[in-house]
Amino acid sequence: MQDRTAKDVILHLLSEAGEDGIVQADLARSSGFSRSTVSFTLSILERSGLVRRMKVDGDVRVWLTRYAPRIRTKRVRLGLIRALEYPFVIPLRSALRDRGFTLDLKVYDSGLDVMKDLLRGKLEAALAPFIMQLIFHALSGGATRLLMTAAKGGASLIASMNVKAPNELKDNKVASTALSSMEAYVMAALRQHGIEEHEININYKSSAKDLCNALLEKEVEAVSLWEPYATFMELQGHCRIADYLELLEEPLCCVLSIGPSFRGTENLLKEAYSKAYTEFRSMMHHYVEAYLSIMAFPAQPSKKALCRFIFDDHFSFSEAYRTLSKLGLRHLTPSLKSALSHSEDQASWSHFGHRGGVAE
Repeated sequence: MQDRTAKDVILHLLSEAGEDGIVQADLARSSGFSRSTVSFTLSILERSGLVRRMKVDGDVRVWLTRYAPRIRTKRVRLGLIRALEYPFVIPLRSALRDRGFTLDLKVYDSGLDVMKDLLRGKLEAALAPFIMQLIFHALSGGATRLLMTAAKGGASLIASMNVKAPNELKDNKVASTALSSMEAYVMAALRQHGIEEHEININYKSSAKDLCNALLEKEVEAVSLWEPYATFMELQGHCRIADYLELLEEPLCCVLSIGPSFRGTENLLKEAYSKAYTEFRSMMHHYVEAYLSIMAFPAQPSKKALCRFIFDDHFSFSEAYRTLSKLGLRHLTPSLKSALSHSEDQASWSHFGHRGGVAE
């Protein structure tokens, strides 16, 4: 009864306000109902299409839909790989909407395809492997910019059932995606166990499905695989012989970048991204459920795999540089410097450059 009365009062007040609308906090005071009741009622009215809310000068203003201002929104097409590490994109949609943008998620099986479409202008932003991003930044003449991280960790070297450690691989036949963090991680993991690069036989695949099939069909002895696919294979009896989270402590995997068509909006996207990340961490399980539905991942094993991630959106030159150093990829440091859009990171680059690097 009270919800119905609140609905009637709110609709009456908004009708009187017309094109001016009412700030939501003022609506609670004018209606005589609590803020929680007003917020709950507005959510129902909004879902019914009767009212519209949007952020104006820091306040949430409400209109009857017929009086709401028409705001042209700019579309953000965000490409991401079919993986477990991006559940924060669910609240990112509303965070961008508050800033006048509409988010379209485009899911790919291949990181290479994500980056190609970013450079072709088919995407405004991309979540793709860190190493791959640096390479494409260099090849494109600096057309992309790195902004934030996705999640850290969440990848492993998965071997056939009779292999328990990297040094038990007979022919060092492994599969990985090309030009990716997965390739860099598997090389570093095998080096750590005394296997040199020239002894490693890499078979390149374009998707997680192809990697899993290569292992199942015994085409290779091990695959460099991200989550939740690594956990899927482990649950089938395959062995996790190297966890990249242990190898690098907080390994950067995928990072957020923008293409040339989205220049000038870096700060806006970073603000929305950080807000979405904070919202995700406060209601992780809620957003994970929605994300798994989008990706069509089975719930139980996928939730089991979440423990292998560190969800932290911070991205700094020093952290990225340490990752490159531990992977033996310091030659990509100039590309890292160029790809960062953060002014503070440019200062960090100068600091590290004068010192000649950081201690490992």
